[in-house]
Amino acid sequence: MYETNQSDEDFTEEKLLAADKLTALLESGGSLSRHLPEYEPRAGQIAMLKGVIESFNKARPLIAEAGTGIGKSLAYLLPALQWAIDNKKRVLISTATIALQQQIMDKDLPLARNLIHGEVKSALVKGRGNYLCLKRLAEASADEDMLDFDNEIERINVWAEGSVSGELSDLPFLPSGNIWPRVRCESDSCPGFYCPHYENCFFMRSRRIAGQAAVLVVNHHLLFADLAARAEGMGSEEAAVLPNYQAIVFDEAHHVEDAAVSMFSAVFSLNTLNRQFFRLHRGKPEKRDILSRILEYNPAIGEKLLSQIPPLISKARASAETADLLGRTVSKSPLRLSGEISDTEKEKIINPLEELREDLTTLIKVFTAAIEKLSELSELSEEEADGDFKGLILEAHQSADELEKISKLIKTFTERTSYPDEVFWLELFRTYDGSEQLHYHRTPLSVAPMLQEALWEQYERVLCVSATLALAGDFCFWCSRAGAAELHALEGIYESPFDFSSRVMLGIPADAPDPANRAAWEAFLIETTAAALNSTGGHALVLFTSYETLRTVIAGVRTALEEGAPLILAQGDDDRGRLLKQFRENTSSVLFATDSFWEGVDIPGEALQLLIITRLPFRPPTDPVAEARCEAAAAAGGHPFMDVTLPSAVTRFRQGFGRLMRRTTDYGAVLILDPRIVRKPYGRIFLQSLPPVHQAIKPAAGVIQNLKNFLEKF
Repeated sequence: MYETNQSDEDFTEEKLLAADKLTALLESGGSLSRHLPEYEPRAGQIAMLKGVIESFNKARPLIAEAGTGIGKSLAYLLPALQWAIDNKKRVLISTATIALQQQIMDKDLPLARNLIHGEVKSALVKGRGNYLCLKRLAEASADEDMLDFDNEIERINVWAEGSVSGELSDLPFLPSGNIWPRVRCESDSCPGFYCPHYENCFFMRSRRIAGQAAVLVVNHHLLFADLAARAEGMGSEEAAVLPNYQAIVFDEAHHVEDAAVSMFSAVFSLNTLNRQFFRLHRGKPEKRDILSRILEYNPAIGEKLLSQIPPLISKARASAETADLLGRTVSKSPLRLSGEISDTEKEKIINPLEELREDLTTLIKVFTAAIEKLSELSELSEEEADGDFKGLILEAHQSADELEKISKLIKTFTERTSYPDEVFWLELFRTYDGSEQLHYHRTPLSVAPMLQEALWEQYERVLCVSATLALAGDFCFWCSRAGAAELHALEGIYESPFDFSSRVMLGIPADAPDPANRAAWEAFLIETTAAALNSTGGHALVLFTSYETLRTVIAGVRTALEEGAPLILAQGDDDRGRLLKQFRENTSSVLFATDSFWEGVDIPGEALQLLIITRLPFRPPTDPVAEARCEAAAAAGGHPFMDVTLPSAVTRFRQGFGRLMRRTTDYGAVLILDPRIVRKPYGRIFLQSLPPVHQAIKPAAGVIQNLKNFLEKF
């Protein structure tokens, strides 16, 4: 019922949403107050609900900033569910974080269904890599190279026998770093219908469930994968990653650009190539690679057609290793390749890549011809024309296609001056086992044109919601980055219902050294952070922009804290989920964290009463993509800092500030230990982005005393 974009129903008159009926659900004495006796109507939530209704009824995009505590999920879910039911259409809800996806599925969607008294199916859809592949599990179980992990493989086998979902999140233990990649579902090793495990495939089962649902909850990356596939496949359903849909809601929409950049970028490494090489040929028949499995079906014909392949793989692998080795000798990481190609770049990067591409081209040509010939012969032989063999030939084509993609990507590196709208850069990437890999990245300078074509031109009802989309009350920056500058979309800013002015103190030590004086600034961070924690007894989240600074400061703070100090938790000591669980349960603890903890952290109540922002979150000057965007802004006559660097930092800053107040009853203080916020002219833009709060701008000793006095009021 929800499968097609262009069914007969699409050309019938759509049913409009009844604004009065939906608004009444949230008003005093309405259905929500009967479900939740403690509920109080919120003007911002009702206003946002009306904006969402207008967007659905007028088939126009909506860009909305909804302050913390608005209840934005319910404000868009009520109209979305009603519209899906009335018009028999499918709605996609896309988020950036797993935490919000689970909240929507477990809490918000059931409540919305109860309020509208509507029977509507929903499904949480995850990417392939989240699901166990039974075929790959069987292969790993028979692989001698996996003997060291026999216990884990056996535990996964036992779990798989009773699992309904086959999802990594349901696995009762955390597998070793290289185990799950060996057994997870992957598109380039999936024989699809020809797989002997097709009927029991966890991934296919999840997609069948999604096909019956009117509301799908996905993440941004999966949605953009679908949009990209549809764009490449001219909108065909066969090319799609997701079932067809007619409306999209982006929650956490401030991540739209980053998610699109990730999706429309490309990367390869020696490890990427080796993965395909080993899938084709691992040197021993018992290794169950593609070549050895083909030879099992017809040894005589297979040997004749495939004998050239192993030497070609060895030659291509040697070229890849040479390119990796020479690329590692570059002077820094990350390294952006820009301007005219230098002699050093030609010698250490371009020439080795050209040789690698030549070897890949030969391998792909010979291998493709061989499998096409085998495919023709199999059609003539009843014995070999079975599903397993056809599935194997499909896998062989998939490997050839993956190698072809890498070859084409390498060609863009060797001809990078012909791609002025792309950023080419190299990075030494540290893996789970501590080893380093050289990654070659190609990143679009801007995803705005791609989003305009793949998203805005294809869908009328696209709703973008976040607590941090506007800059000084204006959506221009976000729209320009997300390809929405020419949309003439509906817009709305809905203020938080929280009483920030009386429940939040903002403290800024005026005597803090500039972060450019690193030694003095870090010494100040240690002293001031320890003094603040001694004053509050913990209950704090300390946010950094550098892991190195975090380690330096936490070591100093441990020494400076008084006897009976609270539990100190640090990012990197455990996985994110367990750290947050400890932080919530041990309400006096202190969590020192970096990048990923600036958002998506919901710690209401006693556990979080002090938030320390150590530094304004500007992107590092070594970021190749940020550097390229600044250069492009300058070339266009703009101001790189004001047009690119500052808006991104302010958005990040607002996300960090938003960790403190999560409920109406919350209270606490925010300390900003970066003096540039009061000394630099741009500092006022950061301060103006915050809600009205009680401010204390004075020497550190005075700020700490104000902090103590402020918290004693509650």
